[in-house]
Amino acid sequence: MSDSLSATSSSRTPVITRQTIEAPPPGPTPAPPSPSALETNDASTFERAPNNPVSLTGAPSPSPALPEDPALKAELQNVRFGAPKPVNPQAVPLDYVEKGGAVIRQGQSGDSVKQLQETLNREGASPPLDPNGKFDAKMEAAVKEFQKKQGLPDDGRVGGETLARLLPNADQVKTDPRLSKLDPATQKELSARLAKDPKDYAAREALMNQARAPGFDQLKPEQQAQLLKLHDTAPSDPALAKDLKALSGSSEFRSLPAEHQKLALEQLGKHAGDATARGTLTKLVTNPGFAKMESKEQGVMLHQMGGKNTVISGEARKALETKLGGLSGKSADEQKAGLSEFLHKQEWPDWSTWDKAWQGRTSPPTGVTGPTKVTDAPFNAGAGPADLYKVQCGSKTVDVFVPPGTSKADVDKLVETMGALPQPNREVIDRIVLEPNDRILDSGGKAGFDALKGTVRAYPEGMAYEPKDKRMSAMVHESAHLIDEKMGEVDPKWNENWRKAVADDIAKPSQYGKTSMAEDFAEAYLTYKLFKGTAEGDEMKAMFPERWRLIEDVERRAQAGELRK
Repeated sequence: MSDSLSATSSSRTPVITRQTIEAPPPGPTPAPPSPSALETNDASTFERAPNNPVSLTGAPSPSPALPEDPALKAELQNVRFGAPKPVNPQAVPLDYVEKGGAVIRQGQSGDSVKQLQETLNREGASPPLDPNGKFDAKMEAAVKEFQKKQGLPDDGRVGGETLARLLPNADQVKTDPRLSKLDPATQKELSARLAKDPKDYAAREALMNQARAPGFDQLKPEQQAQLLKLHDTAPSDPALAKDLKALSGSSEFRSLPAEHQKLALEQLGKHAGDATARGTLTKLVTNPGFAKMESKEQGVMLHQMGGKNTVISGEARKALETKLGGLSGKSADEQKAGLSEFLHKQEWPDWSTWDKAWQGRTSPPTGVTGPTKVTDAPFNAGAGPADLYKVQCGSKTVDVFVPPGTSKADVDKLVETMGALPQPNREVIDRIVLEPNDRILDSGGKAGFDALKGTVRAYPEGMAYEPKDKRMSAMVHESAHLIDEKMGEVDPKWNENWRKAVADDIAKPSQYGKTSMAEDFAEAYLTYKLFKGTAEGDEMKAMFPERWRLIEDVERRAQAGELRK
């Protein structure tokens, strides 16, 4: 039995016979093509085999002649054979290619193509390819040239074998002559990291680029390992890879003492995900003026600029970015002088107590009694009537004098403020006096507290400080002056030792601390108290090591009862 299929043309009407095919004998149904075969992007897999009629004997039947008209011939050929599928325009991911499940070829585009272009350029493609993510004839020629060099079939397509020669992998560490100068420990570290995440090609590329970068082989193995490990913080971040590559390529960075290279990389690691902070630090350690600074200044600056704390390091980095911009184009000696002045003058804003600074860090007084009426309270203006409260702070009782009729709310604020006092401060406070009037300073501002000879004086303006954290900080700062006085009494070398610590540390705890040695101690002590036991505290200790050593001695003396004498 047969039927016919008619197709019309403007000139003729050819007739093509379509035979009816009887059902084949029972048997297993042929399996369809596997998905992996269709995903190879190889042209042969997209072209269907001719759909010739099949006789019952299995022999192919004669194909009818096609018409002479070119347009109709093409149309009917598409019907008969199935139109050839075009090359898949989207290149598959590289891990698919590496497994041998696909090829990347001319006519495709995407991130995979762009990465291959960058890799081919690294391998010396001539002329260099435009990394635009489009696989064109120029890229095919570059692939063929690479394949010839590697002894591979030069078909211009990137399959698993070609990709294995192109992409960074652990085997290349042993065979790449550009890595032969590296320390064996670094080669081992690099191989381990290349094998760590085989699918993250961007990370592997960044690692290999770092290891091949000019100057990397001139660093000590410890710094080589640090740079490789820093890639772990953001493995696929091209900006991080660029910054780290710039470091090893910088003769200024390589000229730094090894301990400062190590410190710089540690500080950069704290900000690996912060491009702004990382960029500022990179500019600093590759600056010609910084490379010429005294070693001690370099270390202090790295500690101060590289911390994660916002009260000092955050503000310092912002000011440093501006400073570096102003020094651009100047000679190395001029840049050195500018950076040294910037460090010693502390050209960045002062910090102040933040909200909830004392949360979880206070020890409220254990009891309050009073008021008792007295007539000889030690006010600034002379002895006078007052209400006296007794505040128990551990083993120490502190007298609190307030003007008669002072509201309970203000008394409660004073008592609450004492909750921030550490043991050394409580040891040296004999009394707290709330003065009847505000005290106007020469600057036109108002003082919340001051302290002298065992007495802390609070002024009404100070009682209005909100939040309470600011009042607490003011109390700690002012009572620290009493500690300073007491240490001068119990240790004849105290003032000399503190002055030497300030000179050795170079850095300042705050702008206000620059006004005198006494204010420097009070600000340093307040900073110590606010950050002790925290990650920020470790950074502060690194910034002010000599001051911290003396303050820790104060803590020891307070525990031993020496401040009660």
